[in-house]
Amino acid sequence: MIHAALLLLCGTAMAQPAPDEVIARAALSRVEFLRAISEVARFAPRLPSKERLYPYVLLLDDLEKTGRAHDVESLAVNPVKDLGAALTRDAGKWLRLDSDDSKYLDAFFKWSNNDTRVTAAGESAILAAASIRPEELLAWNQGALGAIARLKSARTDAPALQAFGDLQGVIAREIIARRTEFTRERLLEAVDGTTTPQGLAELLAFLDLQTEPASKPEDRHLMLELALRVSRGARRLGPSAPLRMRADAGALLATAVERALFEGDELDASVCGSVATELLPTQAQGLLASLADLSEGDDSKSPRRALAVRALAAGIRLRFPHLAAAHRRDFDRIQARLAAR
Repeated sequence: MIHAALLLLCGTAMAQPAPDEVIARAALSRVEFLRAISEVARFAPRLPSKERLYPYVLLLDDLEKTGRAHDVESLAVNPVKDLGAALTRDAGKWLRLDSDDSKYLDAFFKWSNNDTRVTAAGESAILAAASIRPEELLAWNQGALGAIARLKSARTDAPALQAFGDLQGVIAREIIARRTEFTRERLLEAVDGTTTPQGLAELLAFLDLQTEPASKPEDRHLMLELALRVSRGARRLGPSAPLRMRADAGALLATAVERALFEGDELDASVCGSVATELLPTQAQGLLASLADLSEGDDSKSPRRALAVRALAAGIRLRFPHLAAAHRRDFDRIQARLAAR
């Protein structure tokens, strides 16, 4: 008898309404609306899987609309917001940016609070680091970019946006580190998609370490192109970019292009011309002096290399007109040596 009663009580405690039943009950009246929310808040923490919990996260938008119909705002409380924070906190341990449905991710980032978001970014970094196949890493990168876009749209607080910016930068860095497994287009997409100060700083630091050891011309060319993309990303940040980011990006570019030319690489003239637009005046001045020295000592007969040096010098002259007068001798030396070949 007692055993049967306990079973009955346990069954009652474990019973839970289906999502459509929650919505139907909430629509009946304000009192039933509040009871429905309270009931979901009671049983949701005990749900054993994402498949059981996620449908209730997806109910939140409909519950919000129902709450407006019942004029819940007049109560000076927001029970749907509180429920959303609780549900997403419980669901955070199952979040997969690489595979969860976009509709669910929209709901998760809309209703979660910043503490839950920061925690999710940290756990996602651990999961992304375990990616073995290239397509898995690309999926994580797209997921991180999607999270950043959602957070920017919601105008979320800085800590959460910074956490996902760090995450995306780490993923993009890993893609570059494993660059032999990806096409050039995929590498450029990963860099171009990096739009936060944290992510760009991560890439700058990594590329700085990769530029000097690059021993093959094709690798040096790729490092230069990636550095150029990162520099453009830093410039697009405008006033939100850390003060040293533009300087670090310009220094990386100057080092990459100087190293490539010193090694005798044939660089694309259009890339060299673009480098000048990313430099600071002192960096352009230093690079100009190096170009003059390289042109003096260069015994290469390669027309493409000569064109690259000329394009770089012309880009510096156009970007920094004041250097044309102050360093006319260096410009003349470069042009004269190249014309003589």
